[in-house]
Amino acid sequence: MLKRSLALGPAVVVLFLGLAIGPKYDRYVLPAFDGHVYAAMAEQPRLFTVAPWGYRILEPWLVFLIPASSAALGFFWLNLILLAGAIFTTGWWLRRLGFSDVAASLASFAFAVSPPVVLLLKYQVLVDPLAVLFLVLIYAELERRDLPSLMALLAAAALTKETGLMAVALLPLHLAARGRILRGLMDA
Repeated sequence: MLKRSLALGPAVVVLFLGLAIGPKYDRYVLPAFDGHVYAAMAEQPRLFTVAPWGYRILEPWLVFLIPASSAALGFFWLNLILLAGAIFTTGWWLRRLGFSDVAASLASFAFAVSPPVVLLLKYQVLVDPLAVLFLVLIYAELERRDLPSLMALLAAAALTKETGLMAVALLPLHLAARGRILRGLMDA
């Protein structure tokens, strides 16, 4: 029971923080320029707005599928779930790397209450929570060494936001640390 509480605790904290903040925006009141662009994309998924926002199609398309009264409300609920998922996945990944349950939970909790996560909970109409979840999943997938799954995650991350491709820059470092990059170059 304690182990399950340690694993779920930080994600529940994010859910409570998000619910305490609550939905702040609707169809007519949106935050800054990004919020307007993403809301327009969620209302009309085939509409290309403007680069680079227009290439970040995955989360607006998911919001389009949510039966919410407005795109802003759909973003709120989806991002709340995605951030909680990212926090939970971070703890899961850290436990897989060998961290103790307590250490993984403390790290996840620190992530959950960090200013960037709180800012995402307040801004609400962004694609960054999905990008964060994909980054954590990509890092976890590097340990599993399942190339098709890794490529699928990288493709989905690229459809979410270009920051998802940061993991591609880290791939040579990961391979070098495992001594596999030289073997791959020798086989080529």
